[in-house]
Amino acid sequence: MLRVLLLAAVATALGQHAADDLNSGSSTDAAYANATLMAELAALEPPGTERLQPLQLVTTGYVSPSAVVWMPNNKILMLERLFIASGASSGTRGPWHSQEFDPSTNFVRPLTLPQNAWCAGGVVSPEPSGRVISFGGYDRASVANIMDFVPCGAPGQPGTCGWRALNSYVTLKQARWYPTALPLPSGRILVLGGSLYGGSLQYAAGTAEFIPARAQESLVNVPLLESIIARGISPMYPFAHVLPTGTLFIFNWDSAHVVSAETLQPITFLPTLPGGARSYPQAGTSVLLPLLAADNYTARVLVCGGQAVASVTNPATQSCGLIEPLRPKAAWALEQMPIPRVMPDSILLPDGTVYICNGGVAGLAPYGGSRSPAYQSVVYDPKLPLGQRFSIVAITNIARLYHSGASLMPDGSVLLSGSHGQFNAWRVPPPGTFPDEKRMERYLPSYMSPGVARPTWVSLASAQWSYASAVGFEATIPSGNLSAVSAMLSCNGYVTHSFAQGQRMIELVVTPAGSPSSFSLMTPPNANLMPPGWYQLWVLDNSIPSVSRWVQLGGDPANLAAWPPGVRVARPLGLESNTSAVPEPPPRQPLFWGTL
Repeated sequence: MLRVLLLAAVATALGQHAADDLNSGSSTDAAYANATLMAELAALEPPGTERLQPLQLVTTGYVSPSAVVWMPNNKILMLERLFIASGASSGTRGPWHSQEFDPSTNFVRPLTLPQNAWCAGGVVSPEPSGRVISFGGYDRASVANIMDFVPCGAPGQPGTCGWRALNSYVTLKQARWYPTALPLPSGRILVLGGSLYGGSLQYAAGTAEFIPARAQESLVNVPLLESIIARGISPMYPFAHVLPTGTLFIFNWDSAHVVSAETLQPITFLPTLPGGARSYPQAGTSVLLPLLAADNYTARVLVCGGQAVASVTNPATQSCGLIEPLRPKAAWALEQMPIPRVMPDSILLPDGTVYICNGGVAGLAPYGGSRSPAYQSVVYDPKLPLGQRFSIVAITNIARLYHSGASLMPDGSVLLSGSHGQFNAWRVPPPGTFPDEKRMERYLPSYMSPGVARPTWVSLASAQWSYASAVGFEATIPSGNLSAVSAMLSCNGYVTHSFAQGQRMIELVVTPAGSPSSFSLMTPPNANLMPPGWYQLWVLDNSIPSVSRWVQLGGDPANLAAWPPGVRVARPLGLESNTSAVPEPPPRQPLFWGTL
């Protein structure tokens, strides 16, 4: 632990030096300084490890985002909180509090927000437009706000669309700050947990609601969240995953239930996860591991990190808990990460591994709660034996603490963004603290190493999928081994506060179809395995993935395209967006430090 804290302290000083160089205006000097610092950081790597890959600087944006979502037009939408001038707060001082990033050009388009999305939840809707919907937030009090953003503009073409407030048409039944949103097999959206007003326990929200609501449908009490409140804990950003039976796994703090997706009443009371708190503000992270056809789509949930005792100086939790929640007498298996971590992000990679990054090795959320960044990132490989699944893969000199995020990219890399290290971080930061972070980086997995040949798409018969159906495709397979070809279908979800809401991945059955480049795949058997929505399709050759292609699975069974009533139905993705979107002035081109 001492070595980890020493690494963090040295890297903090180096990182501040690099930030000064990067902001000096000389890209040549900045590149040299960054390379030098990365070499120094690499010298601090744990003994016996290979030289770690430095994360690549990509660009500098307009905002320091606290939420990130990958949209079906291959652009990334980012949000941060509105600046509240009357109180001590973090956030950009100016008109922009959102941005759209186009990785094909590195172009960042600034956006305004009609409402404050501070610590909201969200989803990508399954409807044809692929719109992003944001639920809740805070603006001097928790809010019942709902906003949407309909993607527009193909890659390489700046869009003209913006955020739209829906409060004149619909609001949440209950104000929510720190809620979780989850797409369901029915096509509806579950919004659960959070706080009714600030962080006070007396205002904790032990309820959930469904979008769209059915006639006379009211709030639903969630026994797991109520039990957390009874212990004196507010249920902020509970982890929630749809299981292959159509039931839900819900986790908060150290407790988990398997519950009905309709009533949210418990079906199975799972054992307590050892290690103390795993939820906000002592935040860990959670992911549903890839569902594999060869394993009969067995559900396994991983929960990593957190902090046992709340303190700025106390170490983070180093353990992860792994459980098969549908197994009779399910029990947690504990594994140890290479370093302790609080406020991490976990992203499913198309090769079936999990990339874990960001956060701190000590401390907790929110602003100023951690002064010990975790500069190393790791990969968890569920195919390896327990106890041998973690490896340190990359290192950075940029602190990414509270409100940092990560998103899988169309090429299979991971984009890292954000960090609000303290209150009033727009000011000159005091020693030992960290500024708002507007720089973006990306991690290149091993399958993107130089010389690695990747499958390439030729054609896909259809991008509109129903369940349990055969779909033909053509792809070039570098190995020529047709028996080694597989496919993955994934959703990155709405990433905020160490949890990717709605993230999931499934293996698809692929068979050769008569020529070296022709194949047929079977779409997911049912909506319990992959709820209706927009997904990225990856072809793999011996675990090396292609770039992704978007598909829409299962249609829009809840008719979200017509929700809320009175709002003009958004056109299908690729056409012009609705004209009621917030207008934006022409964007400026920010300073770039690298290219994708």
